[in-house]
Amino acid sequence: MTDPITFILTSIIMLTMFVVLFAITDRALNHFSKEKHPFDLKFAVINGIIVMIFYYIFSRYL
Repeated sequence: MTDPITFILTSIIMLTMFVVLFAITDRALNHFSKEKHPFDLKFAVINGIIVMIFYYIFSRYL
């Protein structure tokens, strides 16, 4: 197990990058969509946390 500071910094970087990539993808797809929707930050953060949880679970056991 890594030290807590490394774990927290890694988690923050992963979550930030996920939200940024999610926002870019969402805006790009929304640009070509007929129905325009606003960016949902709460949805992006919840998905990012779920992705991080699965990453930490599977990186430990695979």
